[in-house]
Amino acid sequence: MDEISHKSFNELGIDVGMDSNQNIWLYEVNWRPSLPPVYYLELDAAKYSIHYAIYLANKHKSMKATGLTNDD
Repeated sequence: MDEISHKSFNELGIDVGMDSNQNIWLYEVNWRPSLPPVYYLELDAAKYSIHYAIYLANKHKSMKATGLTNDD
């Protein structure tokens, strides 16, 4: 496979299953399965973005209360 793709695949995760007729099905092949799934990276990005937005809102609120901003 390395020769075909001109890339090195150091590890592959292969998910297979067997149905009731004993047929083997290939579900997916993951390149570098030991890395965290992208879902978790996206979840972390969303979580930290929300925390930062709350921080900015609170900072803006306190600045408004002390008269340090021109917002109404």
